[in-house]
Amino acid sequence: MPVSVSKKNIKTYVEEICARSPRYAGTEGEIKSREYIVSEGEKLGVNVELEEFEYMHYLPLSSKLETLAPVEGALDNFPLHYAGSGVAEGEVIYVGYGTRQGFDFFSKQGIAIKGKIVLAETIGTSLAYSLAQQHGASGVVILTDAPDNLCRAGTATMNREAGQIPAVLVPVSVGRKLLTLMSSGQLKLRISLNGAFSKKTSSNIIMTIPGTTIPDEQIVLNAHYDSFNLGKHAADNAAGCAALLELLRIFSKRKSRRTIKAIMFGVEEIGPFWGSFAYVDRHADELPNIKAVVTFGTLGNPYDFTFELATTKEIRAFALNVVEQLGYEVKYGAEPMPVSDHVPFQVKGAIPVVWLMGNLGIFYHTAGDNPETLDYDKLKSLLDIEGQIAYELATRKHLPF
Repeated sequence: MPVSVSKKNIKTYVEEICARSPRYAGTEGEIKSREYIVSEGEKLGVNVELEEFEYMHYLPLSSKLETLAPVEGALDNFPLHYAGSGVAEGEVIYVGYGTRQGFDFFSKQGIAIKGKIVLAETIGTSLAYSLAQQHGASGVVILTDAPDNLCRAGTATMNREAGQIPAVLVPVSVGRKLLTLMSSGQLKLRISLNGAFSKKTSSNIIMTIPGTTIPDEQIVLNAHYDSFNLGKHAADNAAGCAALLELLRIFSKRKSRRTIKAIMFGVEEIGPFWGSFAYVDRHADELPNIKAVVTFGTLGNPYDFTFELATTKEIRAFALNVVEQLGYEVKYGAEPMPVSDHVPFQVKGAIPVVWLMGNLGIFYHTAGDNPETLDYDKLKSLLDIEGQIAYELATRKHLPF
């Protein structure tokens, strides 16, 4: 029987979760959204558990960006999460997209980056920050490309450790001004950043439908329920949580050979992946029994109607076969991007992964990612496809991988 999600239910779930936003780790919004998701899971009659884990919380307190030369003035900015507190002052060096090649160019030219403030245009904030720190930069300014003069949030590090140098993000208008000032004379900036690190506790939400004939084997569906601290973040990732709740409603009325675990992870956005790594570490003995992981994230943006099927090689033919039988056309991507909660399952268990992605969207990681900007018809199509893949994984007698 084909999986067909209710567009009405999905929209309701998204709006209810977003009404409790922002869901930044350690805030009331995170707690209230978690409580809502738990209550909805209990209404569905599935087993619901909370598992606590400890993480390093980051609270941005203040940030300031000033031009010192060729003119003086203050500029709009947003703190880069996990960047180090402090003051950086000095000449600016522009490294393009903040890639290794951009930094290497200056090294080959004998131009020192040490002690300077790095300026980069990228959504890959952690790579640019890491390279700047390695090259001895005193600070980092990230030029973001979001519309409506919005800042696109990001994280400084990918190793769950605090950064050592201050960094901020700036909107398009500020970025243009900085580039214009650079072209007209030597640009000098001052970055002042103050943030507090502390140990806090969050929780993963685990909802389980036991399998009937091979219950020891598991299919893990996952989404993260937290967000950055500057908006509702509907596509990333209220929509993913809505997807899991709606699929649980459908699957709870059907028999499944394998156990289905739908896990909403906490603290995905900063760190990264505190909740999923904690889960994998705690359930290490179960990893051999997990046959596949299906990720639900960044769904429903209307800007590109191409679906990109990202899989690991073991499960590729299986997933493509399901999609073809449904009559959909998808763009096949490479391996799933290493930027969400499936990563710990791959790293520690070499478990096959499926992630049917839509376009990240122009409002990705900004305050513009609202329920009103989603395309619910597209979202339904994505969830029908990915839901069918999950259902086939859970119910087929034999999996060909």
